[in-house]
Amino acid sequence: MFRISKHLNALLATHDCIIIPSFGAIIKERIYPYLDQEKKFFYPGTTVCHFNPDLKIKDGFLEASYAKTYGVSLRRASIMLKDDIEILKNTLLDEGRFNFENIGSFELKDNGVLEFFPEDYSQNSFSQGDFYGFSPISTLERVAVASNTNRVDSNYIHIRIHKKAARLVALFLVLFVSIYPITTSSRKDYFSASVLPMLHTEEVKKEVSIKENNQTIVEIKNLEENKKEELLGDFYIVIGAFRSMEKATVFISSCKNESFYSSLGTLYKNNRNMIYSYRFKSVKEAKNKLLALRKNKNFHQNAWILHYKENK
Repeated sequence: MFRISKHLNALLATHDCIIIPSFGAIIKERIYPYLDQEKKFFYPGTTVCHFNPDLKIKDGFLEASYAKTYGVSLRRASIMLKDDIEILKNTLLDEGRFNFENIGSFELKDNGVLEFFPEDYSQNSFSQGDFYGFSPISTLERVAVASNTNRVDSNYIHIRIHKKAARLVALFLVLFVSIYPITTSSRKDYFSASVLPMLHTEEVKKEVSIKENNQTIVEIKNLEENKKEELLGDFYIVIGAFRSMEKATVFISSCKNESFYSSLGTLYKNNRNMIYSYRFKSVKEAKNKLLALRKNKNFHQNAWILHYKENK
């Protein structure tokens, strides 16, 4: 195989036209899959190469491929390509033909006309990537296979049910299972709660209202007790919380020049040293003071209110 043939095959895999300088151009045409109604054959997609002797001005693809493959400059690659083309021409004059593998063959006629015969890929479908290994398929064989699959086995009873009917039946079963009560008790015991004598209706209503009133009174008492518990203790405006006492001490030292330094204090809660600036007896006073302090944009920008009740 000629050296140039290897480069042409590699370039035609990514390009539709490659020019052989001073010789001609190899043009790739893509043929899409088609169905031959007369022959009853389905042919997969492929590509066919054509030769155009009028395109002779170099496009640079072959030179670049030579330079990259053999590690030479473009000038040296151009000289190597020119030598290979001269070998092709001499072979054509001496033998009258030469072949590019996977592309086609050239034949020089007696009248001096150069003819190109593209590769017959139907003989070897694996030689061309566009085939993906597929070969022509007879449609008659496919019809025979389809007819065999549609045959009904006489050993079984086949019932044709519409898809919509099957969906409706499935929906009915789901609704029936979800609505119908599931219980291990007898039907009489299950529905006994809804069957009451009419004479006892007023007594039942009175009992229900008494239970509701008692429950409401209990809830109110619990709410009042919770409120009383919330009001017990003191409310602190916390400006810092530290795990170590050393960091807490450094933070307190940085507040010496602040107006709240005299009221500064610490609490130990949740494994942290809480540093507070003010202490109040009611949450309202603490909230009002914190809102006023945040306007000054100082230590109280990220402060919060802590309700802390000392254990007695």
